[in-house]
Amino acid sequence: MKNHTKIKKQPGSAKFRTPSAFQEKIFKIVKKIPRGKTLTYQEVARRAGSPKAFRAVGNILNKNYDPTIPCHRVIRSDGKIGGYNRGKNLKIKILQKEKALPKENKKTLKIKYLAGTVLKTVLHSCQKQDRKTAPTPPNKSFQ
Repeated sequence: MKNHTKIKKQPGSAKFRTPSAFQEKIFKIVKKIPRGKTLTYQEVARRAGSPKAFRAVGNILNKNYDPTIPCHRVIRSDGKIGGYNRGKNLKIKILQKEKALPKENKKTLKIKYLAGTVLKTVLHSCQKQDRKTAPTPPNKSFQ
């Protein structure tokens, strides 16, 4: 095994790294998501010009601690909530507060997300389910 040494920060050095061009695109797209709406990681990657980079989008947003970037508004394309660097439960609470998720139904959550200009509603279950009984996202588009 290699020994890795910690680099001591010099006084006056930057606390955060300068984001790459791709990271800046991701942050710019996510900043434009309005309250009460969400986008999928895949849709954010597509809008950034790299449709297959949805996992990279997740990694970039997981490392984001800038409160001006609402990374909690990005969800998985299968309708599940996805990860959040401050905890999954907090992500659910924030989305409920922004009215992107209803509060009253504990078993099934309706997640509103933007796909292009069409608003779609996807069903998601918070609890673990069988694969046989798991709900599938509807194919209908709602406006």
